[in-house]
Amino acid sequence: MPFLCKKNAMHLAIRADKKQRASIEAMGVAPDCSISWIYEDSTPIEWPEADGYIDLLFEEEPMGIRSLLNRSTPIIVSAVSAQTSEIGEGVVRINGWSGFLDKPLWEAAGEEKYRKDAETLASGIQHQLVWCPDEPGLVSARVIVQIINEAYLALEEGVSTRDEIDIAMQTGTNYPQGPFAWADSIGKKKLTRLLERLNKVNNRYLIAPLLIKEANHE
Repeated sequence: MPFLCKKNAMHLAIRADKKQRASIEAMGVAPDCSISWIYEDSTPIEWPEADGYIDLLFEEEPMGIRSLLNRSTPIIVSAVSAQTSEIGEGVVRINGWSGFLDKPLWEAAGEEKYRKDAETLASGIQHQLVWCPDEPGLVSARVIVQIINEAYLALEEGVSTRDEIDIAMQTGTNYPQGPFAWADSIGKKKLTRLLERLNKVNNRYLIAPLLIKEANHE
């Protein structure tokens, strides 16, 4: 029986940094939903009893959900590069990168039998899940990393400056940020991690050396 058929209210445990918490709270919380917050500096990670779990820091510390995998409660993690088969049974993955988390629609991937509970869990924090193939990058992140990588290649070739490329991209595409501002916001290590996964199956994702260099110094 889906977990939310058992009660009229739900309590969620969410692991997040302060910026991620602000993004979630900006969308609001359903009247029948309450939240326990677990912060990035919580060591060891102690998950309280809850009806569902969301780990937005999974990419930085994937071992954080190990103690949850033997529970029968739904789990959502921010995992843009890793596929669900690599994470654990019953886990649904989303794109929780900066610039994506604050949108009302979250791209998600997971087995069909876990989707309804995950959708109900997300609705508690006023989000909807859009189901995508369980592939590295889901959909939007694959596009964004290509744009950012191409911008770094153009910069290396001396085509233009960072600021000029950012302004041209914002003006020409109406994107909220240019590729370099986006890279700073998302985190270059996350970008190179995804590009490495994508490059294993298609060499068009060959990573710009300058992006690798900056990621190593992040």
